[in-house]
Amino acid sequence: MASKVKTVNYGLIGCGGFGQFCLKAVAQMDGVRIAAVADADGALAEKTAKTFGAAAYPDAESLFANGDIDLVHIVTPPFLHHSQVMAALRHGKHVLCEKPLALSVADAREMIAAAIEKQRILPVDFVLRYNEITDLVKKILDSGIFGKPLYANFINNASDERLAPDHWMWDRSKSGGIFIEHAVHFFDLYRYWFGDGEVLNAHAETRPGTAQTDRVFSQVRHGSGVISTQYHGFNQPDLLDRQRHSIVCETGDITILGWIPEEMIVKGIGDPDANERLWELLPESADFTISLLSESPKPMRGNGKTIAVDREFRIHFKPTQEKLQLYSGAIQQLITDQIAYIRNAGHRRVIDETNGLEAIKLAEMATILSQNR
Repeated sequence: MASKVKTVNYGLIGCGGFGQFCLKAVAQMDGVRIAAVADADGALAEKTAKTFGAAAYPDAESLFANGDIDLVHIVTPPFLHHSQVMAALRHGKHVLCEKPLALSVADAREMIAAAIEKQRILPVDFVLRYNEITDLVKKILDSGIFGKPLYANFINNASDERLAPDHWMWDRSKSGGIFIEHAVHFFDLYRYWFGDGEVLNAHAETRPGTAQTDRVFSQVRHGSGVISTQYHGFNQPDLLDRQRHSIVCETGDITILGWIPEEMIVKGIGDPDANERLWELLPESADFTISLLSESPKPMRGNGKTIAVDREFRIHFKPTQEKLQLYSGAIQQLITDQIAYIRNAGHRRVIDETNGLEAIKLAEMATILSQNR
């Protein structure tokens, strides 16, 4: 008879809007029990605990002292991550930390060293890595069906409608700034798609009449040769909050819509072999259109290479789930992945401690370069 797998007792620090979203996702998971929550707002902690059948604590340290908690989820502003993670590790907890891992590379290294010493996990909640479109893009790029990727661009037209002037995000001492607080998601995503990179250039703009840095731009060269750029602007109303990735390859391009990837559009050219390989890669629900350009493949040249082409491809793929379902599902997949590793160190995680550190390295360098202009 198989032995019963122990339920993981989960505790969350930070019962604000995103903390509530995480709790709702975790509440639907098997093998995980929401055992405790903590918030500086004691009334909010009590209300949240009642909703999810958990114990309430007025501060993180009290929750960490609960010996029954196995995994702690830190969902607090970035400037609190270092102290709270270090405290959780001292109490022997496994830790899942919201992005960014820390405000600096030095702090991130110290936190990871402590996790290694305690033999505990310390991943960052990089939910974009638990997404069907993310992995489909990776498969297409790795297949070489459209040749090598050459350039990638991410445009993040984000809303600031609910970011009051005194919100912690505008205070770099608390958030780290846009590159560290926000762009780490996409530095990590582009490392997955294109490999490690080096920041070549970065720039930041301050909103007139304020001290708020609301627009930033960076340029990275990846080891694969891909040049990627990111633009983040927090200046849109909620209704116009929108994001788009564009990837240019030698014989096609890929567009991804949404910061949580919600839709993928591919246009490219190729031959019957490329046609067959695409069929094998794509999910059945993808809309795959083929337009013949000639009766047989004919030579064409691009990027100094000759290729055979007789058809044009157009692909449209949109998962049936809506954005919030995709987001919630990604949180569940990430936690499931980490718990699998806690139970079996031979399990290979999608996200480990390296991801949080490498993303901070790029974000910190972009921040420094943007300040030196």
